[in-house]
Amino acid sequence: MVSLRHIFTVIFVFCIFPFPCKAQDDACVRIPAGSDIKVIDHFNDGKDPNEIDGTPSLECKKPAFLQAAYSNKVRRGEKGYSLELEFYIPKGGQASWSTGLNDIDISAANGISFWMKGSEGSEKLWIALEDSYGASKQTDISPMVKATTDWQEIKVPMDSFSSVDLNRLAKLTFLFKGDPNVISGKIYLDDIAFYGGQELFFSGLKDNINRYPDKVTDNERRQVLLTSSDKGMLMGIAKDTWGFFDNVVDKRSCLPLDWIGMAPERQIGDYTSPTNTGLYFINVVSAFDLGFITREDAIKRISDTLDVIEKMPRWHGLWDNYHSTTNLHVTRRYISSVDNGWLAGGLVIARQAFEKELGRRCSSILKEMDFSALYNKELGQLNLGYDRDTEKYSPYNYGQLNGEARFTSLIAIGKGDVPKEHWYKMARTFPPEVDWQSQKPEGKMVKKDRVEYFQGYYIYEGEKIVPSWGGSLFEFLMPSLMVEEKELAPKGLGLNDFKGARAHIAFADKKGYKAWGFSPCSTPDGSYGGYTEYGVAGIGFKGYKDEGVVTPHVVFLSLAFVPEEAISNVRRMLFYFDMYGEYGLYDSVNVKNGKVSYKYLALDQGMILPSIDNYLNNGAIRQRFRKDPIAVKTERLLNENFFE
Repeated sequence: MVSLRHIFTVIFVFCIFPFPCKAQDDACVRIPAGSDIKVIDHFNDGKDPNEIDGTPSLECKKPAFLQAAYSNKVRRGEKGYSLELEFYIPKGGQASWSTGLNDIDISAANGISFWMKGSEGSEKLWIALEDSYGASKQTDISPMVKATTDWQEIKVPMDSFSSVDLNRLAKLTFLFKGDPNVISGKIYLDDIAFYGGQELFFSGLKDNINRYPDKVTDNERRQVLLTSSDKGMLMGIAKDTWGFFDNVVDKRSCLPLDWIGMAPERQIGDYTSPTNTGLYFINVVSAFDLGFITREDAIKRISDTLDVIEKMPRWHGLWDNYHSTTNLHVTRRYISSVDNGWLAGGLVIARQAFEKELGRRCSSILKEMDFSALYNKELGQLNLGYDRDTEKYSPYNYGQLNGEARFTSLIAIGKGDVPKEHWYKMARTFPPEVDWQSQKPEGKMVKKDRVEYFQGYYIYEGEKIVPSWGGSLFEFLMPSLMVEEKELAPKGLGLNDFKGARAHIAFADKKGYKAWGFSPCSTPDGSYGGYTEYGVAGIGFKGYKDEGVVTPHVVFLSLAFVPEEAISNVRRMLFYFDMYGEYGLYDSVNVKNGKVSYKYLALDQGMILPSIDNYLNNGAIRQRFRKDPIAVKTERLLNENFFE
């Protein structure tokens, strides 16, 4: 096979095919009135692969000839290309051009649409769909096609492919058949797509999960929670929050979806990350602790997901950051150290909770995860990640201790992948001479494990505090979901976690806000691309912004440190804001105007249920982590007095 781009070599005994193209915009696609469209390829940049990461192929046998190339001279829009197919098919011969559909679920589609133009002889054309189970169906579309120099839109109804499973499509094929006569000519194709109702893609994805909520808000449930005891309210929220992880999991891949949105439009984020998977394991264990599911059910859920992730490609035993939940295709070839750290944490909790049934299996996966591949030995810090496409490490490292990534550091040290001195190579604050940080720190130089470092702190509202990068409560508290920082580091991280929560409470009170809890979350008004960081700037190196947006997940993390204030804050959220749905509290609310982000994020929901489990069951998740060999090897590192 020979590869060419934009030119032809007329050798009638070969199939010639260039690299396919991935389009960048849909400017030339006409969306039928009252419907949605899912573009497969619109050939706008001349690069591999198609719009859903499917690859193309050509099939023909001598003496048939089929040649494919891209034309920027014959195209529908003002830019880009079309696909040019030149063919010669002898009597009884056949040739085809296909594009991969990558297990797409298009079960809600009404049909296939594409645009074409062609010379005499182009009227004889077939189209075929093949599903991922090997079933295929061809249909003759010759009656729809005419030789013309003008672009024509062809629509093929889906009932032409009744024997094919539209939930998992593998390939779309255009066929040329020399039956009953020799055919030859040239055609151009553009804007290949599936079309359907106004929720075309959403409807297909909805079929892949157990249940999508029926209503946006549930004020009746909200009133029940407000009139319940504190324990009753927390148990009710926990049960509803479990609904997300119970239902928003792909039925085939057994992976939790990244998010769902309820308003202003219904949406589904059909991809996931290692963090989501790790938190899913932890939430399954918490659901078992709280009596929502049986032990057998919990083991099966985790085992089913392990079946999938064990077969997924890895780099040094570590997973790419994003995978499609519908077909497991890697949607970002980037290895994130912090995301893999939280997956490792989920595996630790699973093996401790169900040691007899899952222990050996989880241990085997943990052993293969090699965090040394992401360790910058020169700086003694973990790199943010590795881009497998460019084969380059991130130019940044996790350089400060007070952040969610310190949990990954404990995992890496506990496994023996990185040395213990790594713990002291992360800044408590940067030294006073580093003038870009938000304030000049106080503190002194200390030496531990042969590492000399500056044990510094900021002063915020008269209190000594070790800052995070942005001052978000998530950075302070997420590791405490797993690590007994309050108990093991009462003068260090545990005390600092408490101070972080108190700073958020005081900040909101000073601002006159009805609720507190500032952290990265989805934005109520859709600004910043739908997600951004919030925090209390005074307790951050650089400091995140404040726009009056608070997020529930950090309030539940605060139960371990300021339980009365946290419970009171949850009640105020329920009372003042219309932010409760079938799967619990929504992701964020702007307390200035009451505007709500009606989204559920796996990351944020994933911290709520285990936090309640820890609060009601004497630190059940933290206790499991503490007794694991990985945690045992790191306990001594937590014995540090930040403010001595």
